[in-house]
Amino acid sequence: FEIINNEILKKPFAKNLKEKLFLILYRFVLGSAAKIIFNTAYQAGLYQKLFTQQVTSEKITVIENPWQPAARRKSPGSSGDFVYVGRFIGLKNLPRLIRAFAKVSTDKKLLLIGDGPQRQELEELAKREQHKQIQIMAPIGREQVLDVLSQSYALIIPSLTELNPNAVLEALSVGTPVLVTAENGLPDAIKSQLELFNPLDED
Repeated sequence: FEIINNEILKKPFAKNLKEKLFLILYRFVLGSAAKIIFNTAYQAGLYQKLFTQQVTSEKITVIENPWQPAARRKSPGSSGDFVYVGRFIGLKNLPRLIRAFAKVSTDKKLLLIGDGPQRQELEELAKREQHKQIQIMAPIGREQVLDVLSQSYALIIPSLTELNPNAVLEALSVGTPVLVTAENGLPDAIKSQLELFNPLDED
């Protein structure tokens, strides 16, 4: 919450009428529900903080996403590139990732796969950094994502915060190492398989 407040909500957030109506409807649905199912305890805790009256402990059930780590994990000397897969939005912290990668001396590429409102900004930033090894690609289907991940050196998810990113589970299933923001809600059993880092520290 502290990172989100510092990085995203620097200006007062004024909801428009449409957003207010959605929030009223959301509170009504949550308040009327007999059970609310979350896929991480972390997410359930966030909802309890945001919707205190509607999301009570008695209503909450947590069913974690299934995952199966690959029988064999890639060695540190593996070939392939660094890959990000997801939306191009502020919360994903991609400008900081580009600046950090531009400082690194490596023969590997950084592939950003996805789309979103920040696409043009990211393309311009990659050009300004004059780094030919940073490539931005259009979204691809899930089977293609799995294929790319299986050939990648590592998956990077630098988000300011993440609840339960499916890309992490998909990378682990094909034996690809994962570097992910420490600000995540993944279960401890999965976190133990990952390299966690501070999403605000470019170094």
